[in-house]
Amino acid sequence: RRQKKERALAGTGSIVTNFRQASRANLKGATLHQTKRSPDGWAAIDLSRIHLNEVWVGSGMHILNDVNAYLSDVVEPTHKNSSASPFCTIILGASPEYFRPNGEPPGQEDPERLEAWKARTKAWMKETFGDDLVSAIYNGDETTPHVHLAICPTYLKRPRKPDRKKPGETDAAFSQRCEDWKTATGTKTLSWSSNEVLGRYNSFGQLRQSYAEAMKRLGLEYSLASFEPAQYPEPKHKKKHLEDLETEKLDALAALEEERAELAEE
Repeated sequence: RRQKKERALAGTGSIVTNFRQASRANLKGATLHQTKRSPDGWAAIDLSRIHLNEVWVGSGMHILNDVNAYLSDVVEPTHKNSSASPFCTIILGASPEYFRPNGEPPGQEDPERLEAWKARTKAWMKETFGDDLVSAIYNGDETTPHVHLAICPTYLKRPRKPDRKKPGETDAAFSQRCEDWKTATGTKTLSWSSNEVLGRYNSFGQLRQSYAEAMKRLGLEYSLASFEPAQYPEPKHKKKHLEDLETEKLDALAALEEERAELAEE
């Protein structure tokens, strides 16, 4: 059977992205965003569409578990100057008019456009990040479809080339050590700066350009637009946010009572 040829679209909106350096606390927040699906003021979640969510990469919705499993075979730097935020979280999506070209409400996305975006996004992220792409979770239960990625940037750290003999080492042993160095594959090590993708100058800008190029055939244009506010706040920040909301509510009630009292006197 002949495959249906993908047609080029034009003027259908722009890409929408968010790139962030992340700590383990951020990954915990990202996990909570996926495992505790409820309208909480941070995301417009429709519980009637939660069945539309998909795991593209990883074992499930628990992002931090997948990251820790990946790191079991990766060396993590222990020196005091190592980054406290060695991971990367990314959100990829498109503007609403691409998914709903005729102004349809959320949840009624054009199926052809949605599947085309999914296919191209999956191909781009796997080609770009390879094994370092530890988790990719698609959310179809929010206002606009998008996917959350978690990246563990690594590189192969090769042993230092032998340049002199050790004390008491024979010529044969030194020669063997030099030969072993030539075939050493290296140790996979967690590092943002040495990573082939994220270690480049202006890596987020380059990634945004690369993603826009991959989406160009769908008619999507380059854009600096990003998902705001953050889709996954740190748990402690979320708690503080709720406490602040409660304080604002009490202050508003007190001001209202004061105004009522003034009106009664008048």
